[in-house]
Amino acid sequence: MVWFAAMCLLGYVATAQDATGLPRAEECTARFDEGCDRSGLEDSALLQVKRADDIAHGGQRSEAGEDTTRVQTGDEVANECIYYNVQFPGYYKGEYLSHVLVRFVSVDYATFSVPTLVLPSGAQRPLDEQYDGYKTPTVGNFLFGQASDTIYYEGGDHFSLEESTSNWGLIGVLPNAAYTSVELSYGKARDSRLVFEGDDYKTYFAAQSAAPNPYVTGNPTVLTYSGQARCAAEGSTIGLAQLGLGSSGAEAAATPREEPAHESLTMGGCEETNTAVYRLPKDLSKTIADGGNTTGGCSTTYLYSPGVWAGRMYAAQYLSFLPIRKSYNFAYGFIKMKLPSVFNNFVDRVYKGPEYQALMFDIASNYFKPPAPDVPFTVTTPMLQADGFHTDDGFGYVLFAPLDAVRARQTDGKTPPEIEVPGLKVKAFLINAPDFLFVFRYRGPSATWPGFPGNAPCGDSAIDGLEMPATCEDLGGYLPQITRVDGVTSVDQLVAR
Repeated sequence: MVWFAAMCLLGYVATAQDATGLPRAEECTARFDEGCDRSGLEDSALLQVKRADDIAHGGQRSEAGEDTTRVQTGDEVANECIYYNVQFPGYYKGEYLSHVLVRFVSVDYATFSVPTLVLPSGAQRPLDEQYDGYKTPTVGNFLFGQASDTIYYEGGDHFSLEESTSNWGLIGVLPNAAYTSVELSYGKARDSRLVFEGDDYKTYFAAQSAAPNPYVTGNPTVLTYSGQARCAAEGSTIGLAQLGLGSSGAEAAATPREEPAHESLTMGGCEETNTAVYRLPKDLSKTIADGGNTTGGCSTTYLYSPGVWAGRMYAAQYLSFLPIRKSYNFAYGFIKMKLPSVFNNFVDRVYKGPEYQALMFDIASNYFKPPAPDVPFTVTTPMLQADGFHTDDGFGYVLFAPLDAVRARQTDGKTPPEIEVPGLKVKAFLINAPDFLFVFRYRGPSATWPGFPGNAPCGDSAIDGLEMPATCEDLGGYLPQITRVDGVTSVDQLVAR
């Protein structure tokens, strides 16, 4: 019965979750050319991704030539708000729009408001909440789940999406978030997908004049606009439904991202441990919401390490004992890795695109066997970059332990317990040892960064992938290094080792 339930659940996940392997909503660029499918993008006259091409350090001009510059880079703009407008086709690769998924990561919650879907008819509908980790920081880590620093909204079959070849839109107040994306699915099977990320959005001020996109290098970030929380509370969309929806003939704007020069791989601080980490293989990459891009079919935004129930589930799916042999009974141990440079949207007032190795990175402990652990399960890079949580050479540590040991240390219920590690002279966060997976999520990782997950081996299936772990040679010190520690029965014994 356990195997049957696992198989049924796996089948549900494969159909109910959202896929990777997605082309960007712009034409393929050099960064993602490998395995990128251009068909349906270049020929679609409905795809609206046109962005102002005269963004210059915070200034733009309207079509009438009026100077719309409202902000000097790095300065706060009192009482100003910035809004977003994403336009997308209702018909793509022979299929009608069937599902809309919007995600926001590392959010200043005061600036968040519900995204609004604009139908081809002009009617507006607020999307439905799928997950809000800020409301439920101890819920959301079932199977692959979500990170607790994320918010997801969706509209799908239950939304009665009308079949139309005209443009659709998504509008709202742009929250202060490190990463945001809109993922569109087409057809009942959701096989065809488009993804728009933050730098694809059109952005506007309240007067509907063009605003500098906060996800374009050199532009002011959302943190600059002090009125953002007020506008989010008002829920105003300032009539953005009239900005271009329903028009046709616009060409897709191919805007390559500005990437830094390739960094040299350094092995400092990296060592092989007793626990392997893997890149998500091609088949599993198609079963989860990704919001990023893939190279050759494998996700470039996820790494994972399997617990006992992942081993059992995949053994049942693939009729192989290999997943069981490659899984781990996690109890006590720690994770070490060199911290990437990320976009700290609570600090940065200027977007420094090429300086970010990823927009955000997090570590999560995910479960399968009920009951739910009901403890905070996510640790993010900014948490580890805080004073006292990393070594002088930039390494952060996360401890893990059995659930009872974590609960005994839990205080506020919103963030994992903080544990002093005297031997390292740092503090570390303590999370529950997973029975399903450790999940490592990379939001908007740079392909030139040595820790880019796309540098790890790519397997066609979970069976292939489990024979090809990520190594120090692949990712250097940025490899998440998991060490299981035997012979300890408490957190105090763990940190004393």
